[in-house]
Amino acid sequence: MTKPIICFTFDDGHLNVYENAFPLFKKFGYEATTFLNSGRIGKSGFVSWDQAHDLYSNNWEIGGHTINHPQLPELNYDEAYYQIVQDYHNFQEQGFHLTSFALPSGHASPRDYDILKEVYKNIRNSIDKEMHLPLNRLDLGYFAYQTEYSPQIVKQRIIRGSINGEALIVIGFHRVSDTEINAVDNCNIRDLEEILSWVAEKDYHIMRLDDAVDELLNK
Repeated sequence: MTKPIICFTFDDGHLNVYENAFPLFKKFGYEATTFLNSGRIGKSGFVSWDQAHDLYSNNWEIGGHTINHPQLPELNYDEAYYQIVQDYHNFQEQGFHLTSFALPSGHASPRDYDILKEVYKNIRNSIDKEMHLPLNRLDLGYFAYQTEYSPQIVKQRIIRGSINGEALIVIGFHRVSDTEINAVDNCNIRDLEEILSWVAEKDYHIMRLDDAVDELLNK
């Protein structure tokens, strides 16, 4: 049984990821990828630019996610281009180098992919798919954690991927909080710690998404 590389991603820039997930990843010595919307940074409930820089300086990958999370296929060309490319430049102006993008709600048209490929190397969708070699860096899937899930479901997904010979498994989160229990996409702190403790015990290789993709494509 081979062991895939495991990547943990966090979408949307919720402040509780910085407050609750970031310290846990430090505790276990792991890095992660967080996809931020530049237009939300500094707003109530979201990370500030200083906090985004703190993540970045601790070797978290910062990825693009549009300015304010629209449904890209519903926009005209100029609007979609602005949401994608201006978002990218907003991060550049703040000193971030971005190589990965997560589709908002997993939706994009062929037109959107053409725009994305102008500025990004990696594109992550919202489909839980098996990722074997050779890896397609423009069609990266992920397993999205939902509020009603348990750590056991994540463990089972990783075990299944190991049995099936997958090269990469991306486990995605949005919120990490003990209070946002009414959100559809929350993971409580204890459950995230259990997941991280388990992958550490099983000695899985944990990487940020850009590094994992580069390593797998260079095999």
